Amino acid sequence: MGLYASNWQKTFFRNVKKRIVEQVIELSVSRQRKWQLRQTQKGLCQKCSKPAVPESVYCGGHMVDNREAARRRYQPKRGRTRQHRGTKSHRLAAAAQGDLRQLLPSDVEKLLASRYAEHRELAKRALNERPELQPYARWAV
Repeated sequence: MGLYASNWQKTFFRNVKKRIVEQVIELSVSRQRKWQLRQTQKGLCQKCSKPAVPESVYCGGHMVDNREAARRRYQPKRGRTRQHRGTKSHRLAAAAQGDLRQLLPSDVEKLLASRYAEHRELAKRALNERPELQPYARWAV
């Protein structure tokens, strides 16, 4: 708010912020969980405050860490040794490192619709390098 903000503006914005905060504060969960819920509402990673991958609560790095931890937990029970290479975390991690061949049209579409510039830039790069994705992207560049 600027130096010359009127009283009604101060009251309005204070009330809006108060309502958003109250939604999380009223929950009977830990302080850490409340912070995680606020981060999710903002579209940020629950662990590090970087932009979260679309339809996820983690950024790319923490999504990979979560996948590996889940694999370590699961292997002793079932003896699984192979990895599911086609999962979203594998595709997006490869794309973040520069390998755009694994991205699906649905991934590109979600990245284009993201509110974060780095996600949109990754999708635009994928559309430029892989013209076969162009008909599938609703919001083409």
